[in-house]
Amino acid sequence: MTNLPATTTTKFAALKQRNSITPEFENWKPTDGETLLGEIVGGEVFQHPLYGEQKVMKVKSENGALINVFLNKWLMNALESFAATTGDFIALTFKGKKKTSNGNLFNAYQLDVEKA
Repeated sequence: MTNLPATTTTKFAALKQRNSITPEFENWKPTDGETLLGEIVGGEVFQHPLYGEQKVMKVKSENGALINVFLNKWLMNALESFAATTGDFIALTFKGKKKTSNGNLFNAYQLDVEKA
């Protein structure tokens, strides 16, 4: 069997990393009042067949669990206002489903960021 050159192996590894949703990450499905404490370890963007472009923040929780957090507009803006990036620590609390003045439901959160 022929070994691939190191550069080829590295290129394959990079492609695998960019093009796979790692199965060990669980999707966060919080209950009202639940807080996720953890470190931001990455992010991902993908096309959902119904909802279009979706952004996900990848978090390693304080107990070592790997969690996907789907980002709504409020969360994206909050992360940007904190200039949150990979390596920063978060406390993200789900405040439940709320209604806008026109009756639309949305997921409400509270976010705090501790810079790395």
